[in-house]
Amino acid sequence: MILQRLIIYSLMMALTVAALPARTLCQSDPYGIRDTVTVESKIISPDGTLSVYESISIFPIFVAGNLLAGANNAGPEFEPMSTKLINEGETLSFGVTARDPEGSAVRLYGGKLPPSAKFKDNGDGTGTFSWTIPYLGPGSASGSPFVASFVATDGSIAVQMDVPIKVININRPPQISTSGSVTAFSGDSVFIPLMAGDPDLESITFSVTNLPLGAQIYSGNPGYIIWGSSLADSGNYGLDIVALDESGGTAHKEVALQLLATLPIELSLSNEQAFSNEVVTIPINLHNRVDVAGFHLTIEYDPSLLTPLSFMRDSIRTKSWYPFAAQGLGDGRLFLNGHADPAIVGSNPLPPGDGAVAYLRFATCPDPNLAGQFSRVEFRILDSLSNTENIIYLPDGTILPRSQVSLTSGSVLIKKYDALIGDLNLNLVPMEIADAVYFTNYFLNPTNYPLNGVRWVSSDVNQDGLPGTIGDLVYLLRIIVGDVLKINAFAGMASAESELETTVDGLVYKLTSNREVAGALMTFRIEGDDPVNCVALPVLAGMELRSAHDGNLLRVLVLSSKGSTFAANGNGLFRLTTNSSAELVSQEIVDINGTPIALTSDVSGGALPQSFDLEQNCPNPFNPETVISYSLEKAGDVSLEVYNCLGQRVRVLSTGNQPTGKHTVRFDGTDDTGAQLASGVYLYRLRVGDRQLTRKMVLLK
Repeated sequence: MILQRLIIYSLMMALTVAALPARTLCQSDPYGIRDTVTVESKIISPDGTLSVYESISIFPIFVAGNLLAGANNAGPEFEPMSTKLINEGETLSFGVTARDPEGSAVRLYGGKLPPSAKFKDNGDGTGTFSWTIPYLGPGSASGSPFVASFVATDGSIAVQMDVPIKVININRPPQISTSGSVTAFSGDSVFIPLMAGDPDLESITFSVTNLPLGAQIYSGNPGYIIWGSSLADSGNYGLDIVALDESGGTAHKEVALQLLATLPIELSLSNEQAFSNEVVTIPINLHNRVDVAGFHLTIEYDPSLLTPLSFMRDSIRTKSWYPFAAQGLGDGRLFLNGHADPAIVGSNPLPPGDGAVAYLRFATCPDPNLAGQFSRVEFRILDSLSNTENIIYLPDGTILPRSQVSLTSGSVLIKKYDALIGDLNLNLVPMEIADAVYFTNYFLNPTNYPLNGVRWVSSDVNQDGLPGTIGDLVYLLRIIVGDVLKINAFAGMASAESELETTVDGLVYKLTSNREVAGALMTFRIEGDDPVNCVALPVLAGMELRSAHDGNLLRVLVLSSKGSTFAANGNGLFRLTTNSSAELVSQEIVDINGTPIALTSDVSGGALPQSFDLEQNCPNPFNPETVISYSLEKAGDVSLEVYNCLGQRVRVLSTGNQPTGKHTVRFDGTDDTGAQLASGVYLYRLRVGDRQLTRKMVLLK
């Protein structure tokens, strides 16, 4: 109510003051108006009655001023535009124009624009909008309709215009990537993959016309055609592949299938390579398009390069066949015979398939001078009239005509080394005493007598795949003295235990082994400046003991240049006398064949391990047992497992919390069920917490 009265007072006062005559300004009246003005207050209520209240006196203050009247500014005006229509994949471009009625300069701006669209102001009241519409994403038809907003300003007033844009979906057809030409053999299972991509990322299904009788199609993407053809189905076929996307887009592709006439039986031998004195395995592969109940094969090889070791059946295809055997004349020929026996439960003919049915194992010649020679391993028909060689038996007992059997022979290449094996001093004369001297010096001082480059290759004298070992040196000495056993000869599992005993006369190294020792290499870390003396004890009578310093390392080598051995029955081999600290850091023991003897216990008196380590199993290759050693610098939960080459776990060797120190585990070549594992390469992995180490080992039967 008070506010209403003040408003009315102000209006009435303004009218009263405006009617006053002008006065001369004076100090008491600086603005030339009365000091006071009397105004009657009047209020009109909502019902229309007029109320008059008592008069009040106010002192108004006004300042003289000027009033300027000008023309009205209307702001810029756009030329109107209608809705724009555009297809996906096309470019939309149009001009935008705005004029100012008063003739002022106009600037244009792009306001809210569709994704990736652009607008350019030309500076004269016009601009250009451009937009290439994508097929996919927020700017495609999936986000339609769109609005492009433009702003025009004359510097004082800004106006906006919105232009609707509708994007029309354009469906692009699929793109088939299946090959247009496929070749297969009659009697085989024909497999044709079906693959296509859709530019609009829509799902695709396949259909095929002109499918051969019996063929089937899986219509997903990727899809496939599968057809178990027969020998009589050879010929040419034209397939029409159709790919259909979700929006109805289609693509066609003609696929020419050529089914070649073939034989019902294909026998083949592989081409292999091996170094001298290695074992090489050649699979006998049978690709049979009919059921097979047996075979009789004649295979010929070069006996000067290859020596037959064994003939093994395949563990899957022919595991139930009996008899299954091989006979040799000793003149480079093998006669192989295998049959399914109806009298034995489970001994069934082979259904159509492809894979090895048996394996031939040969030893390559030990003479390195024959490296580079080539031996054919081939199917041989000695009597073309007998019809008994390289023949296939059908389930009804009949012999498949030899004209229906394809025979592909194989070969073995004796690989050449880059250096002569045993030529350690590189004078092109291998296996001489000078090579043994260099080899010995390497073990005592590898810095001054390194095995690098071709020396490293030539140091694998026993050809076990592990160059530069004590076993190679022992075998080299055996060659030099003329007492050579067959390389990789295996005589069962050998193991040893060592001990470092502190006595009043110094440190005594003791060794216990279940096989006589031909060579040993021990390395000690010496901390201190006191001299170290190494003295052989009586058990080493007939052996030679040599030692050498290499920085703070002391290497002690035990061997015999005459190929002698000694029995390690727990007695001391040698004594170290010194006031310095001596710690045994590594040791290697081998037998007369150069085969490593596994150390199954840590050395008492040695320092605790300083690192997390997994050692190479010993022996390697092995049959049937090997020993795996590992070191823990701190206690932890341990998992030691064996995996096959497919990454499948076959054996858990050790689990649980274990203390700091060196640990050893025996592996007998069996899986977790106790079944014997097949020959091959296996991985063993040690895991402690988030740390793990992996090594490779070979089981060779």
